[in-house]
Parts: sequence; C-alpha cells; structure tokens
Amino acid sequence: MKWLLDHHEEIRNLGLVFAAGIALPLAIWRSLIAHRQTRIAENNHLADTYTKAIDQLGKEENEIRLGGLYALEKIAKNNRSYNTQVMEVLCAFVRLHAPRNFDEKDEDVVPAPIEPALKIVVQAALTIIGRRNIEFDTPTKSKLQNLLRKVSRKTVSDQFVRLDLSASNLSQMVFTEANLSGADLRKADLSGAYLSEADLSEADLRKADLSEASLFGANLSGADLRGANLSGAYLSGAYLSGADLSGANLSEAGLFGADLSGANLIGAKLIGAKLSGADLRKADLFGADLSGANVTLEQLQTAHVYKTTDLPGHIDKSLITFEELPF
Repeated sequence: MKWLLDHHEEIRNLGLVFAAGIALPLAIWRSLIAHRQTRIAENNHLADTYTKAIDQLGKEENEIRLGGLYALEKIAKNNRSYNTQVMEVLCAFVRLHAPRNFDEKDEDVVPAPIEPALKIVVQAALTIIGRRNIEFDTPTKSKLQNLLRKVSRKTVSDQFVRLDLSASNLSQMVFTEANLSGADLRKADLSGAYLSEADLSEADLRKADLSEASLFGANLSGADLRGANLSGAYLSGAYLSGADLSGANLSEAGLFGADLSGANLIGAKLIGAKLSGADLRKADLFGADLSGANVTLEQLQTAHVYKTTDLPGHIDKSLITFEELPF
C-alpha cells in the first residue's frame, strides 16, 4: 500500500498514457469511418445528379435538355471517372438528334433541316465536347497500369475517350478551336461547318462531307480523309501533314499556305484548287487531278509526281522529273 502511495504519480501518468494509447487509434478509426461515410454520401449524390441529368436529356423541352447537358459538363469537369461516359452520352445524343441520312445504296440523302431550337441544344452538346478537359481523355498512370494488368477483364482502349460522331448531320455547326483529335467522323456531314483552329489530328473523316467548310488553321495532321468531300473548303494555313487524302475531292478548295507535306493525295481531285504557298514536299500525287490548280513548278518539284498526275496547263512538263510508277 505504501508503495502505491509513494508511486501514485507514476501510476497516474502510466494510466494516462495507456488511455491515450487506446483513445488515439479509436479517434483515427472514427475519423476514417466518418471520411468513408462522407465519400459514400458524395458518390451517391454524384450518381443521383448524373442520373437526373441523363433523365433531363430525354425530355421534350429543349430548356430542360440544356440543363441536363450543362449538368453533365460540370460532372465531367470535376470528376475524371465520369469523363468518358459523359462524352459517350453527349456523342450519342448528337447522333440521335442530328443523324445524316443514307438510302439503301448508301447514298447521301438531303436531311430535313434540324428544328432551330433543337439545333441550339445539339450545338451546346458539341461545344461541351469540344471544350472538354482533354487531360481526362486518358486514364491516370496508376489506373492505366492496373488496366494493363487486368487487360483480359476489360480492354485498356475502353478507358480512352473516343468521340463517335459518325454519320451525324453537323452541317454549319460551330467547332472553332474545338478538340476533336482522334474523333470518329466517318460519313459526317460537316458541310459549311466552322472548324477554324480546330484540332482534328488523327481523326477518322472517311467519306465525310466538308464542302464549303471553314478550316482556317485547323490541325488535320495524320487524319484519314479518304473519299472525303472538301470541295470549296477554306483550308488556308491548315496542317494536313501526313494526312490520307486519297480519292478526296479538293476541287476549288482554298489551300493557301497549307501544309500538305507527306500527304497521300493518290487519286485526289484538286481541280481549280488554290495552292499558293502550300507545302507539297513529299506529297504523293499519283493519279491526282490538278487541272486548273494554282500551283507552281517549284512546288511540284518537291512532290512525288507521276505521268498519271494530271497537271495544270501552265506547267511545263518537260521540267518535271516524273517518279517511276509504283507497280
């Protein structure tokens, strides 16, 4: 008893230390539980907001649809995990409400004009797509590594944003400075569209209609434009380096100062094209029709020209070194 009285201070301090040893882990555990509950609540709220926004897109009232679109944009901007599915929803919305029609022979059918109020909504969806946070287009490094380890369960490509606007009626829509890199725009009607300074690098534009479109300074490097219609398009200062334009129609197109270096122009129609200042270095002109085109001898001497190339009348063919036929 005397020993306890003599050491009561030490015993009390030891008790306090012991109590703290129990209380601290308990406090940490409670904090973790609270944090987890908060996160679950936030995720549930986010899921509810997403579901409500999707529901709004299905309404008939365009004002409600607009509200849904902007709600989805906010979700995608603030939550990387939702970015891919939001962009897929927006692209599907555009394809649904602005389809490009074809007959049974896969021939283009002139579509009925989009109702003005609905066109505003479709344009809003396109604007949101074009100004999305492109850093969210790919998974985080840690998530990518995890996906690579589990590639058999879900392909990695599913986690990358792939904008699918194929066979959409996007005529005269505004895409100024929009990021459409790698987008699927096959057979899309982009006639008269405003695409100045837009990024269309690596985009799939096979058989797309870009006639009369404004593509000033647009980036089309590496784009697939096979069979595309670019007649009368304004491509001044556009980047088409390495683009595949085989079989494309570029008649009367304005290509002033455009970069066509290394472009595939096999069988392309460049009738009456304005090529002043365009870079044609290593461009393949096999079977291309440049009759009436505004192009110089110096430009042609830097390109791959063949006897199958139809040159404009002002060019002295005797000064051209024709390439050997590739077969």
